[in-house]
Amino acid sequence: MPTNKYESIKIPVRKKSEYVTWKVKIMMYLKASDPDYLDRIFDGPYVPKKLVSQVDGVHEHYGKKTKFEMTLKEKTEFLKDAKVRTVLHNSLDSVMSNRVIARKTAKEI
Repeated sequence: MPTNKYESIKIPVRKKSEYVTWKVKIMMYLKASDPDYLDRIFDGPYVPKKLVSQVDGVHEHYGKKTKFEMTLKEKTEFLKDAKVRTVLHNSLDSVMSNRVIARKTAKEI
């Protein structure tokens, strides 16, 4: 059973000569599913950071958190990129999907 009302909406599939129409439909689908999904496309994946203190001459800086250090909210935000990648791959035909299969983020796709 869908967890929200938009999960039951069919993902628009791209057809060869209909890129512009597909783009509008997929953007509307993603925004309706979760407005943050568009952020993953435009801004890239969410990367939780932590402050790393100065050690052995390396100045204080921000580094990536491990999955064990993330809060539940950060894990949820982090996983949104994977969800958008899944939607995008499911919306492409096999030829187009194979072209972007090696891309690591929704923004790259």
